[in-house]
Amino acid sequence: MYPVSFIRLMALTALFLAVCGGTGNPSRKGLAAFTTSGALTGWSPDVNGSSINSLVSINDTLYVDGNSTSVIYGGHTVVRSQVAAFDSNAQLLDK
Repeated sequence: MYPVSFIRLMALTALFLAVCGGTGNPSRKGLAAFTTSGALTGWSPDVNGSSINSLVSINDTLYVDGNSTSVIYGGHTVVRSQVAAFDSNAQLLDK
C-alpha cells in the first residue's frame, strides 16, 4: 500500500472523491479517486501536461483543468486541450 503524500486539489462527485497530488504510487499520475466509503478506486488517468490547475464537479461531471494536451485513459490516448471531463462513473467523456 502506498501512502498519500499530499493532496493539492479535490472534488466530490456523487459517487467518488477525486484528488490531485502525490499518491506515492508510481502507477498513478497525480490523479486518484476514493469511493464514498474511503477505498481507493482503479481510476488513474494520465493527464499529459505540466500541471493540473483545478478539479470541478458540476452535476454528474468532473472537470479536470490544466496545461494538458491529451489524456491517457483505459489504454487509449485522447486529445484534450486543457480540460477533460469524466462522468459519475469516472469514464472519460467526449466533451
